[in-house]
Amino acid sequence: MIQLSNFPKNRKHSIRILFFGILFISCYLSVDPNNWLSAKRSNFSPKIETTHSLFRVTFGLKDKEQRAWNGSLKIIPNQKLQVEIDAFRVHDFRATGFGKKGIVFKDLGNPDFPNDYLPDNTSWVCSTREASMHGPTTEWHVNREIPKPIIQKPSILVHVLENRDNQPVWIKTKQGGFSFNPKDMVPFRPQFFLKKNIKVEMLPLTQYVAKERLGQQDFSALLTTRSGALWMSWQEYDGRSDQVLVRKKVNNQWSPVSRIEEKSDVFRTVLAEDSRGRVWVLWSMKKNGNGDLYGKSNQSGTWSSLERLTTHQSPDIYHQAAVDFEGRLWIVWQRTVNGLSQILAKYWNGKTWSKERQLSEGLSARR
Repeated sequence: MIQLSNFPKNRKHSIRILFFGILFISCYLSVDPNNWLSAKRSNFSPKIETTHSLFRVTFGLKDKEQRAWNGSLKIIPNQKLQVEIDAFRVHDFRATGFGKKGIVFKDLGNPDFPNDYLPDNTSWVCSTREASMHGPTTEWHVNREIPKPIIQKPSILVHVLENRDNQPVWIKTKQGGFSFNPKDMVPFRPQFFLKKNIKVEMLPLTQYVAKERLGQQDFSALLTTRSGALWMSWQEYDGRSDQVLVRKKVNNQWSPVSRIEEKSDVFRTVLAEDSRGRVWVLWSMKKNGNGDLYGKSNQSGTWSSLERLTTHQSPDIYHQAAVDFEGRLWIVWQRTVNGLSQILAKYWNGKTWSKERQLSEGLSARR
């Protein structure tokens, strides 16, 4: 389900981030279904009521070894709180690396703590735990050893549903207790507790963008245009195939959902506005067994015909779009040829797309 986040109006911040290149590292987890510690637990999934304010609590910031951070909320009079999962982990039973014969695995044994879960709507069972840094990548050219594991840090969301007397939120954990007062929290200024082992940060409130749609919604993109309109795109799986969907918000009103691609195999949508005010939706789509980049633009409410941006026989994925100071709309992406990755780019000058150019160098980009 796609949700949109907004800070309260009196604490609204505007942030614009320009991405030109992205590096992706694949992660692989393997869970032993026969071990009771890895068995799927029935995490409590509370129905979240209207939230007054929302906070993320991250545990074990300074942990060097795995440690339990089980805990609960202490509810006081005239206060209503609920807990929701933010980033919970399961045990990684094996690490992936590279040897002389290719991919190798290392057995990590049984975990010291159970998988993270919620017993109810005010308590949690979680721990910091070791996890492999990454799985198979093109780094095997220079690094054939299993990477040193990192310590993953769990986090929860605390929904303040009611707090009439501006009372502090009290949290008890296995490593100690602490409290914070919601009225003192400011966006982008986290507070730290228990010798800086716990971080509490204020988050924007969320709202549904397309609650009426029942498919699996993934890889959403968000864009604010120069005119102030808010655009969102995403891909949606209906049980048989993917669709590319778009919605626009103007004057606090959402337009109907536009379906600009359907009955396809799609990966990842991105949004950008070109120099003439056209909004572009770009995505990777598999046709005849190969993934290429495609896009459509919208001008004054009318969608263009589908444009194919790449034609190489190897898959083009992990794309991102940005506009430079000359007003050119760039798209960058990753292409893997014979198992080796490279980064490419091309731009839209307002009339036509340029030829693609290769940006990356090094072992990942050539044999």
